[in-house]
Amino acid sequence: LQAWTAGVEGIEIHEPLGSEPALRDEGAANHMRLCDSSGNLSGLHLFVHEPTADIEQKGPPKFYSRQGRRASERVADMLQIPFGRTLFLEQTQLAIDAGVFHNDVIATSHRNLLLCHEDAFVDQQRCVIRIRNAFARCTGETLDVIEVSRNELPLEEAVRTYLFNSQIVTGSDHCMHLICPNQCGESVATRSLIDGWIANPNNPIRDVAYVPLSESMANGGGPACLRLRWTLPERVLDSHLSVWMWTAERGEQLRAWIDRHYVDPLQFGDFQRLEFAEHATAAAVAFPKL
Repeated sequence: LQAWTAGVEGIEIHEPLGSEPALRDEGAANHMRLCDSSGNLSGLHLFVHEPTADIEQKGPPKFYSRQGRRASERVADMLQIPFGRTLFLEQTQLAIDAGVFHNDVIATSHRNLLLCHEDAFVDQQRCVIRIRNAFARCTGETLDVIEVSRNELPLEEAVRTYLFNSQIVTGSDHCMHLICPNQCGESVATRSLIDGWIANPNNPIRDVAYVPLSESMANGGGPACLRLRWTLPERVLDSHLSVWMWTAERGEQLRAWIDRHYVDPLQFGDFQRLEFAEHATAAAVAFPKL
């Protein structure tokens, strides 16, 4: 990234926070940005970290959190986000123990919309009020909140289908569109929930696309693996980063490279073979010059 974006106005790539356990950070997976309905870059940043006093927790945790508050505070400081535009929220141990290692498996946001499960944050009712008030103060607008209850969607089903790991995008029609894994469409509870949103004229989400992501899902990924995204002015895209925009021609170049060089299956023992090292080197040299 540093090489690709060197000299691009408005983009700076920071070094990792460090190896200290308290500074463990998994980035965009635990960071949401809310802004006004026009997509203005300034707005409110929500950093989600480990619980410090989760009253719902009884007994030792099943899993340990992977995001500390110190790391979130350090990220906010490095990004020079003004104090009044940040909120630090505690994730519930209940969610972590259900397999919610990252906030983006139980909550997400897009522009002036916050979509979250009832079990996302410690003291959630108070949390949502704080977020609404801070959002209004930062943007002058009212925040749309879709809060999914346990009765509508059990926590375990939310994790299994990755509903909150979906992408929300604004199309050329200026409406919000939901991009979900197929697992959401195959789940009766999840699909019913989404259909209800789309049928409601007051809901900002207007339609949904279900995408086959079985291989990604099997490895703990989903649509939100693309959530590390930047909102950039057109002039920056045109002058600096247009070479990285997807085109049909570049797609064919990449497919041809994969067909020729991708090793399947790949065994651990391959890494001990000189022939594999030579193959990998040749593949790197032959990678399309996009």
